[in-house]
Amino acid sequence: MSTAVLEDYLVTHTDIELPFFNGDHMDQKSFFKLYEKAPKGFHAELIEGVVYIRMSTQFSHGKISRLMAAWISEYIDSSEAFDGADVTTMKLGPLDAPEPDLVMFVKPEYGGQVRIDRKGYIVGAPEFVIEIANTTKAMDLGTKKQSYELAGVREYCVILVKESRVIWFIRGRKHFTEMKAKDGIFRSVVFPGLWLGEKELFGKSSKPLLEILQLGMSTPEHAAFLGTLKAKQKTALNGHQH
Repeated sequence: MSTAVLEDYLVTHTDIELPFFNGDHMDQKSFFKLYEKAPKGFHAELIEGVVYIRMSTQFSHGKISRLMAAWISEYIDSSEAFDGADVTTMKLGPLDAPEPDLVMFVKPEYGGQVRIDRKGYIVGAPEFVIEIANTTKAMDLGTKKQSYELAGVREYCVILVKESRVIWFIRGRKHFTEMKAKDGIFRSVVFPGLWLGEKELFGKSSKPLLEILQLGMSTPEHAAFLGTLKAKQKTALNGHQH
């Protein structure tokens, strides 16, 4: 967030006392203690121990966010094993509390790697994170990528709005590696059937984007994945009964 935007916010909200400012250094516990005192509508993130305030969103960012939300919601609705959210603060690590544009995860009872704490925050690394980079490219491909990588995010998708380009990372044994699109389509490894048409994302209509996703969700790989998740839930339930 630029200094000018922050100054504009303070000029129009003279009665508001902000809990912290851009560039402040602190750990995650201190961040949440202060953040919970923040005024309504105030958004900030903690990345590698540094506070970043986010307040303004341009139309081009919001448009891609709308399309990606519709796209990911379609996939989430394919199984009760999935869940997700947009612009949600996460407890990722001792120095990290990011607020990604979109996340999708497997629910804990189906073998997923996150949980929701008593205050409603996501704790741990979601399997899939999306950042829409309009003015935040350097951070999304820099410090944020490092934080997600270290925390255990399994796939990370960065939408470069100004370049009409998608960069998709998949986690290897230790680090992210960039995954290439095949025939213009990114195909998730962690979530079989989650297909993203790069050209279609930046088109005039969401229809082609969702049609490609439906093709992916009609594959045998997607059906097999849903079957595996159901088996995991059944195993977990049987374990609790014993």
